[in-house]
Amino acid sequence: MIIKYNSNISPKPVLIPSYLLEYLGSIGKKELPNEFGGILTGLRNESCDIIVDFETPSKFKQSRTGFTRCSEALNQYLSSIYNQSHGKLEYLGEWHTHPYSLPEFSFPDFMSMKEIALDEKINFSFPYLIILGIRKVECKHNIFRFTDNKLIKLSS
Repeated sequence: MIIKYNSNISPKPVLIPSYLLEYLGSIGKKELPNEFGGILTGLRNESCDIIVDFETPSKFKQSRTGFTRCSEALNQYLSSIYNQSHGKLEYLGEWHTHPYSLPEFSFPDFMSMKEIALDEKINFSFPYLIILGIRKVECKHNIFRFTDNKLIKLSS
């Protein structure tokens, strides 16, 4: 099933397969009690964005309250999928977990997304952020889009 997320502030909706969210949750549960995350890839067109996949870093630092990924291998991955898809698949944002917590963004999350949106090397100034609140038995998520210097929560 494809889930459509939008907001009256966000310029267009984003579509995400439900199995992708479930899979991100299962990865997050395996990493408990630490945070974990990666990048989101997909397609963009004039009517919507479509998140179709994700990638996790091969090198990272993680703790109960933090996650920092090494970008080098992820940048190579992004370049590879962009070239193989003839420019159709590209970076759309970030995802990470908040163990034993709510799926709400923190100030460091906001600052990271702002930095990404302003980075001229990234050809996408409205990145998405999926945060998964992970517990052993349950997983809740929120999806945000960086727009007008704000992280806007999207609803399904």
